[in-house]
Amino acid sequence: MVEASGASRDTVTARSVRASCPPLLSRTTLIEALAAAAASLACALIVFGPILGSLSQPLSGGDLFSSYVTAGAWSPIGWPISTHVGFPDGMDLRYFPSLDLIESLFAWAISSLSGSPFLGINLVLLLSYPVVGAIAYLTIRLTTLRGPLAIALAAAYALIPFHWDRGLGHVYLATMYSAALGVTLALLIGGGWIPRFLAEGRLRAMRISALAVIVLLTAWSGIYYAFFALLLGTAAWLWRLAHRDTWRTLLAAALPLIAIADLIVIGLLPSIIQLRLHPPVSPISERLPAESVTYAGNLLMALLPAPISDAPGLARYNAWASTLISSAQANEATGVGNFGTWITSACLVIFLIGGIVLRRRPGSLPSSRRAPQVSWPLIACLLSVTIAFFIPWGLNMLFASVVTPQIRAWNRLLPLLLLLIVVGAALVMSRVTVASRPLVAWPALAVILAATISGSVLPYRSLYQGTARNAATLADQARDYADQVNRAIPARCGILQLPYVPFPEAGLTPPALQDYEHFVVAALNPGKDFSYGAVKQTPAADIAASISTPVTPGDIERLRARGFCAIHLDLRGYEPGPLQETQVMLQATLGDPVASGRDGAWLTYAFGGQGR
Repeated sequence: MVEASGASRDTVTARSVRASCPPLLSRTTLIEALAAAAASLACALIVFGPILGSLSQPLSGGDLFSSYVTAGAWSPIGWPISTHVGFPDGMDLRYFPSLDLIESLFAWAISSLSGSPFLGINLVLLLSYPVVGAIAYLTIRLTTLRGPLAIALAAAYALIPFHWDRGLGHVYLATMYSAALGVTLALLIGGGWIPRFLAEGRLRAMRISALAVIVLLTAWSGIYYAFFALLLGTAAWLWRLAHRDTWRTLLAAALPLIAIADLIVIGLLPSIIQLRLHPPVSPISERLPAESVTYAGNLLMALLPAPISDAPGLARYNAWASTLISSAQANEATGVGNFGTWITSACLVIFLIGGIVLRRRPGSLPSSRRAPQVSWPLIACLLSVTIAFFIPWGLNMLFASVVTPQIRAWNRLLPLLLLLIVVGAALVMSRVTVASRPLVAWPALAVILAATISGSVLPYRSLYQGTARNAATLADQARDYADQVNRAIPARCGILQLPYVPFPEAGLTPPALQDYEHFVVAALNPGKDFSYGAVKQTPAADIAASISTPVTPGDIERLRARGFCAIHLDLRGYEPGPLQETQVMLQATLGDPVASGRDGAWLTYAFGGQGR
């Protein structure tokens, strides 16, 4: 065989470099990203389609109601003090630092325009599926994979069980788009793209603008994902350091991380100032380092498909996988949403075996430090770092003990872990010529989407319909209750909610009052103000927390002086003995209830006279 000339070798090298630098801003990339978004939305509508008419209603209770209320209290300049909840001094969310600024702004704008306190948050959840699909495609595109396979893998990732499970509780975590952007940024840094983005060129302004959007959305879409982005980005930066990049190049690569850190501080600044100038009586949410173990991720669950698929022949697997966690203590780290999917499990196999095989072929998995690229070793490095913080008693415990225990729920690394696995498989597929052939790629797309629909979409159809139906019934009960209250007490005034439930993070109030359920009556009665929502351990919560059990005539006079005109009693928060004492005292002092709702579980006792 005749050896290629020097010129020929240079031509081959140039082509290899161009091939390793996907046109991230090309028209084809944009079209395929939109296709991935459309595929993700189409699959999501299998679940949301039957309840689209209910998006102006609550989709669930509990934690989701907290999101509904706090989003309604937001404004474009931050978190104002809302007296509709937390009456009389109001709910001051600066005491509870949050970086959910982008989602809250969107939800607030939609709800303000529509007049529905629920539509904004519900649209945040629904639209997160196509957004995550598009971002996942762009992340996969960094491997040079394109076409049907890249689109299908992106859609499959957007529909993982974590997305569905968290959507009915921690909706901002469920959106996942900032987690995907964190992975994108880490790959851009580790692959050496950032200096090229900032370099002179025809598309420099567009590249910098795109990078700025990534940084902004990553920093202001949730504190957990912002922190995880910094974690992976730092690991990627150290990867470039190990490859002996120049200090100028390393400084350029660090700029997005510095920008994210700065934006995090800016986003938290109102809370930092408030906590410094007006500190709570005691810590509002104490975290212990050991909680980093309790809320760490389950690696076995992450690597296995969720045992919920209704595909034929999987009943035995579903039963076997379910028994693996059946005896574990129930918490957010052991729910079914912490599993992977059949697609992510297949991607892991492709990444591991394919990587080993392809590394034996010269040029299949290039590792040059000069040409921007995503390499197999880089993905393996980022995966290793993610797993080291994900597992119980990993680096998470060390971080919690040495730095801060406030970042405790390391199981929330799951979306980043699964996306890295999908990207790893995409990298291997991009190096296999046959994978790009239409006769292979299009059938593969059909198989991937079919497996996704049966394994992680259809199982949630009945769940979402059931929760939406129950929540709509609850909303109707709350509206009827509000009508009774407002007819009996026409004035705008405050209503004390009993039993006293600390806000936030109180958990269950025995025997049956769930956390944040006091928000239900407030969310559906804009004509009155309610006591629940005043942040615990602050002066705003003092009056509600100081009411004795049973309520005394002296308590009622103090409440009347502060603008209260009634007491809302939720019977589900009382054991039989204290409940009887409370009702006897209220009956003797205030007479019969003026309103009753939720099959008698809600009662309102009016003070009489005018409110404020």
